[in-house]
Amino acid sequence: MNDMRILIVVPLLAVLLASCGASKQIAAIPSQDGIESEIQIETDWDASPYNPATVAESIPEWTDLTASGDIVIDASGKLKSAFQMKMVRGKSVSFSLRPFLGIEMGKIYIDCDSVTIVDKYHNLYVKDAIASFLGSGISIDNLQSLLLARPFDLQTGPLSSENLTDFEASAADGDGLWTLFARNVADSFSYFFDMHENRINAFNVELNSGQLYALRFSEYRTTDKGAIAGKISANIPLAGMDISFELRFGKSVKWDNGITDRISIPKDARRYSLPLILKALSKQ
Repeated sequence: MNDMRILIVVPLLAVLLASCGASKQIAAIPSQDGIESEIQIETDWDASPYNPATVAESIPEWTDLTASGDIVIDASGKLKSAFQMKMVRGKSVSFSLRPFLGIEMGKIYIDCDSVTIVDKYHNLYVKDAIASFLGSGISIDNLQSLLLARPFDLQTGPLSSENLTDFEASAADGDGLWTLFARNVADSFSYFFDMHENRINAFNVELNSGQLYALRFSEYRTTDKGAIAGKISANIPLAGMDISFELRFGKSVKWDNGITDRISIPKDARRYSLPLILKALSKQ
């Protein structure tokens, strides 16, 4: 595989997390036809069968995760690779990319301080502060929640019984559809979760320009530690390209095996910066 795009799109998707803003008592939500509709915040959660409390109750505790699957990226040409994902709760997320016969050709490793990408094919690597990729104040806990299709508040972390008051919600309709908001966030952007019962249908980010991004979750499956989305997909503009992204998890999902994780940088690997890589991508 002689294209670096597949090695950087995964962590860059998490830039969505940096695009967040303030919830309001009445939330204007763009519909698919571009016409805004108003959603009334529900103050009596007991009146709705699904609300932040029921979501928190549906999320079990966990310590680590190992899963495998395929990533497909369509950016002026389709790229596909098998991957193995590892997460150590509160510490790290990694993607080992294996496009040929299960052989690792690249790895993305994200911890609390930095993001490291090693491209074994081109013998180069990128290492930078996590804020350069994910935005200032973005935590590894929130990134893990996003990959597990579980709601979070940017300031107080994953939704749990400890931070229920940091969330607001609309009432669920007859089909179990409702919207979940963080109560107190910055004014620069807005973000919200489209919910179906206790599961996320989409994580939405709206910029001040009015541009709306959505990370969609589907094909849920039951595991030993609750339901996870078998498919995560998005369309994201990057380096002058419209990138279609799809992450599919296979049947092998293993929890709480006491795993550890790290990344090794080859001694003779060349170091690149993220701006240089994005510039190169825009010319491909």
